Amino acid sequence: PSTPTPTPGGGGGEATVETVRVGGGNDPAKIIFSGKAYPDATLGVHLVREEYGNIQQVLIDGEFKSKNDGSFLKEIISPVQEKRTYALRIKDKDGNEGKSKIFSHDFKFNTIVRWENIIFPPTIKLSKPAVTRDELLLVSGYATPGNKVEALFDGEVLGNVKAEENGLYRILIDTDIISLKNYKVQTRQVDAGTGKTSDVSETRTLRVSSFAFALIDFNGDDKVSIQDWSIFLSSWSSEDKTLRAKDDLNGDGKINVSDFSVFLVSFQLGAR
Repeated sequence: PSTPTPTPGGGGGEATVETVRVGGGNDPAKIIFSGKAYPDATLGVHLVREEYGNIQQVLIDGEFKSKNDGSFLKEIISPVQEKRTYALRIKDKDGNEGKSKIFSHDFKFNTIVRWENIIFPPTIKLSKPAVTRDELLLVSGYATPGNKVEALFDGEVLGNVKAEENGLYRILIDTDIISLKNYKVQTRQVDAGTGKTSDVSETRTLRVSSFAFALIDFNGDDKVSIQDWSIFLSSWSSEDKTLRAKDDLNGDGKINVSDFSVFLVSFQLGAR
């Protein structure tokens, strides 16, 4: 599976640094991450480094779980004095990956470095990657219980809802209020206590069309034909992630046999 796009910055503001001892030996820096995620989420701190021109993410000290209210706290150690970058990665209880948070700092011995009040963007999925104008679209995922979750279409808020006690949110969008085009759909959450707004979630692409089989109309000619077959297969075998993403017909962020099945059924119905 692809690695979610990380969010630059600490997510909880600048690091708070406390000096714990001066002289008499050197203790490695202690790093503390805390905040609220989604209930029963799986998190992991990864050391981010470049090796031979490739970015590597190495899991530090195993994965851990958030509590029932979404809160979490994780301590790790930086064994050396150097500038390091860590990615805090997250999956909701259904295994859907959220957007990572990135933390960079020049670590020194005998210090405690804290990143607090971290807010993650919600996870996101669409009930369909393509709809006609008379359909309802369900935008759903997980956020922190009690927080307001907003659905953004090309950056404009078109709906919001309060996340349930288990973190689940569900926003129904009436497609009659939007135009016939492709949209970048994202969500974000607003902390109920502080009013602080998270970064936006991963992006999902939505196609709104008057054509019932727009999902597989890859060449945009408002019909289903062998040309669409050719484009689908070409994208399937491509090493370009942007092209391959067009074949994610069930909107789960993965390209596999389920997408092929969706294409085959839609093609058989649409070509009649």
